[in-house]
Amino acid sequence: MGTWLEPQDGDLDVLEGKQALVLGYGNQGRAFALNLRDSGLFENVRVWVRPGGPSYSRAESDGFEVVDETDLGTSDLLLCLLPDAVHEEVLGRLVEPRLRASGRRAGLCVAHGFSLVSSSLGERVRRAPWGDVVLVAPVAPGEEVRSAFLEGRGVPAYVGVWRDESGEALRLARALGHALGFSRAGMLKASIRDEVVVDLFGEQAVVCGGVEWLVRRAFDTLVQAGYSPEMAFLECVHQLKYLAELVHRNGLEGMRDRVSEVAYYGALTRGPRVIDSQVARTMAEILDEIESGAFQKELQSIEVRELSTRREGEDGLIERTGREVRERIFRGNRHHV
Repeated sequence: MGTWLEPQDGDLDVLEGKQALVLGYGNQGRAFALNLRDSGLFENVRVWVRPGGPSYSRAESDGFEVVDETDLGTSDLLLCLLPDAVHEEVLGRLVEPRLRASGRRAGLCVAHGFSLVSSSLGERVRRAPWGDVVLVAPVAPGEEVRSAFLEGRGVPAYVGVWRDESGEALRLARALGHALGFSRAGMLKASIRDEVVVDLFGEQAVVCGGVEWLVRRAFDTLVQAGYSPEMAFLECVHQLKYLAELVHRNGLEGMRDRVSEVAYYGALTRGPRVIDSQVARTMAEILDEIESGAFQKELQSIEVRELSTRREGEDGLIERTGREVRERIFRGNRHHV
């Protein structure tokens, strides 16, 4: 079983008087920066974005000081919320030389450990000029990280240590998790490698890859059998929101207790036929590819954005139908508010 962590007496002291620099102001970067500032636990929170990026004006409009490259070696703690693919370039080639020149040993926090276990960066940050290197990884997108914080809630997160230079790295991770609001929901202690493997597997096999292709196959099955695309979309895609909320609040058994007897029967008898032993074997293969590093090597050998661009024309009927259905639903709801 895993170990759930709570902030302990004195943990927050490790943040006292510290200046934090958030690298990146995208999905998670904005949420981290705003939550850290609103926590009131830091002397100052600043932001750095890559030159020419679209996030510069948004960070400024949110009231942050946006620093340039010359300031990358002037903070006590850096939180890297940039895309994994640029971690090594930014941390290794831009930040590290400036830290060496300043004589400062800065702490580092990442929200995903991919770059630490999948590149030479991991070994580099085990040495000077870096201080403590920790993981604080929310199990939710940045938009939910922020909205939960504002509502007095939190999202769960993994916390772990890559380098314990001070002897207090776990205290730093716990304190950061608390400042970000994650201790309200729960912080699970994890090794960096375990976080990387589980996160990648969950994304590829279930949350993104698995769910997307399950609904695509189901949608196509109904449409090819002569049923309207609108009905296929409503049943196979639209209803996922309500099912996910039932599972999120009540668990799998709780979800089954809250659906019809026919749906319950189908879950028991048809579910294992759709997600059969072959699917289980495929999932095991995907996990093995991640654990062995084969998936990471594959990912580093391709241009993901280029691959995404090539797929833009493949969405076809399901995406067109989805846009039409969503517009009708949202327009009708707005009209009746």
